[in-house]
Amino acid sequence: GNGDNIHLVKAVLCAGLYPNIIVAPSQLVPKDGRLSKKKAGECAFQSLKGDVYLHPSTISFSEKRLDSRYCCYHEIVKTSKTYVRDATPVSEFALLLFGGNLKVYHTHGVVTVDDWLKFRIAAKPATLVKHLRAQMESMLLKKIVTPEEDVTGSPEGKALIQAVSTLLEQEKNEVLDVSDIFRPRPIEN
Repeated sequence: GNGDNIHLVKAVLCAGLYPNIIVAPSQLVPKDGRLSKKKAGECAFQSLKGDVYLHPSTISFSEKRLDSRYCCYHEIVKTSKTYVRDATPVSEFALLLFGGNLKVYHTHGVVTVDDWLKFRIAAKPATLVKHLRAQMESMLLKKIVTPEEDVTGSPEGKALIQAVSTLLEQEKNEVLDVSDIFRPRPIEN
């Protein structure tokens, strides 16, 4: 059902809105699952345009914990402060798969997206992400060149979508507790 695909839907949203990404302070995504002392609306988020704040009409405004430090947004409004009107938390993997230019620094165990967002990620998942991303780009290219072809319905297409969606779900499914090995971690600047 579509409930299972929510991560995929958010990932596609991330792809469509990239580079409109803001980064929450780490206190809003605590490792121990506790709530932050501050509401999301009271915290400054980082963006490529400097500090921004959640607009009071944003759903996450009064949350004390977010699913992810990364949110994509649709519009920025400047009044007394710089506000984003809508913010949807997206996973690190969604950014790695659908964000900007990817660079993998194997020796440091670091992946960067557009030299801006930096993640710590082990070599194996980093290679997997790079591979999935290359496959996805070639599938999209095929679709552009031959729009009549059902690329997602083909066995390769189905396998690729399955792999991407497994990766995006695995990231949320911490029952496996691979989060320490597998989860890309933001690097504090």
